Amino acid sequence: MKKSKIKRTRKKKSNVKLNRQKLPVDRFTLSFEPELEKKFRTDYFESSVGLMRLSFILGFIYYSVFAILDIVALPEVMYALFMVRFAFVCPVILIVFVLSYRDDFSRWWQFAAGLSSTVAGVGIIIMTIITPSLGRINYYPGAMLVLFYCYMLIKLRFIWATVSGWIIFTAYVLSIILFPELNSKILAINMFFLASANILGMFGGYALEYYTRKEFYFRDELNLERDKIKNINENLEMKVEEKTRELQNDIIIRKEAEKQLQTKLEENRLLLRELYHRTKNNMQVIASMLKMQMRKTESTAQQKSYKEIVNKIYSMSLVHQKLYQKKNLSKINLKEYIEDFAEHLIKDYPDVSNRVELKFNINEVETSIDYAIPLGLVITELITNSLKHAFKEGNSGEIRIFVDRINKETLKLTISDNGVGVPSDLDMKRSDSLGLKNVVNIIEYQLQGKISVETKKGITWKIVVNDNTYNKRF
Repeated sequence: MKKSKIKRTRKKKSNVKLNRQKLPVDRFTLSFEPELEKKFRTDYFESSVGLMRLSFILGFIYYSVFAILDIVALPEVMYALFMVRFAFVCPVILIVFVLSYRDDFSRWWQFAAGLSSTVAGVGIIIMTIITPSLGRINYYPGAMLVLFYCYMLIKLRFIWATVSGWIIFTAYVLSIILFPELNSKILAINMFFLASANILGMFGGYALEYYTRKEFYFRDELNLERDKIKNINENLEMKVEEKTRELQNDIIIRKEAEKQLQTKLEENRLLLRELYHRTKNNMQVIASMLKMQMRKTESTAQQKSYKEIVNKIYSMSLVHQKLYQKKNLSKINLKEYIEDFAEHLIKDYPDVSNRVELKFNINEVETSIDYAIPLGLVITELITNSLKHAFKEGNSGEIRIFVDRINKETLKLTISDNGVGVPSDLDMKRSDSLGLKNVVNIIEYQLQGKISVETKKGITWKIVVNDNTYNKRF
């Protein structure tokens, strides 16, 4: 409510400011500067010519109809009065009316309209001279009607209406001077009223033209402002269209670039998948060659060494196999990966596989190839170590594998068995086992992680690795 009241107050103040603005006209002639005056006269003619023609028609009808008064009141001079009406005044009005349809009428229409009103007024003066004393009293108001038409109806500008009105007045004064036999007392009284009517008509005509010009001026100013706003809007629309075209071109270019990038990405994925596939195949070829060599040797120690190497190769090739089979070529699911190669490992030790059970507690954890392969080697080494040493002399038991995330960037791996265990003073770094040394080196130096061991009720390996898996590989 308060906002609307403020808006109305502002609008009212704006209107007051507009109304108080000084009109740039000559106070005597009511003329604008030449260029604006030319626009005003064109606009004034176009808005006034219709009313002017209607006034001519009414004037012609009135002048003709009052001939009945000639017949009824003054039959003795009616023919002389008819001559004034139909041979002098009405033809002039009719000629000006017809000429108003000419294309060039706008250049001299004020003169023509002023002439017709002057002729009509002079015609009334002539009729007051012709008629007897009764007619002079009765015909005199006709001059007042002509002045009303002159100042108010036929759209004469103030200066032309003033000239026409005072010519009629002057003609009336001359009739008193030139024809002294007329009743000078009555004519003098009539002259006073005629002069007063002229003066009042001048005020009325001045006010009408002033406010007509004022309305035109502010309308013209509004049109100029409207044209400015229109030009601004057109310029803004052009700029918007130009920017829109630029944006459309940018969108087309971006879409084309995205399409090219998508194509490149698909090509790179295909190449990477092919790389993983070929790497896996090459590793399988190497593993097959080692198995062939293992069958040829009769040394049990060499056969065990070959088997351990083949298992490590298998753990690495399995990573590549998992990767090329997935849509995501940068991460591998540790649950699937560890369960697959752990089951494969235990099958390579048939003498203990029926006595040892694998138990998994692995959440859905993903990591990159940079961590999956070394972790696979570590898990292979630790499970192999349990299968070889923890369940001798026909003992049964279990190997437990636990994998989970501590947080988004930290991976925890636990591998344990409930076998015969190891000495409590085991030092992994100083152990004679090459496999354990490799495990320590991989965890602490390659993966920058930590490894610890517990020797109660078998052995438990605890590994913590910061794998940064949420940082993109590419």
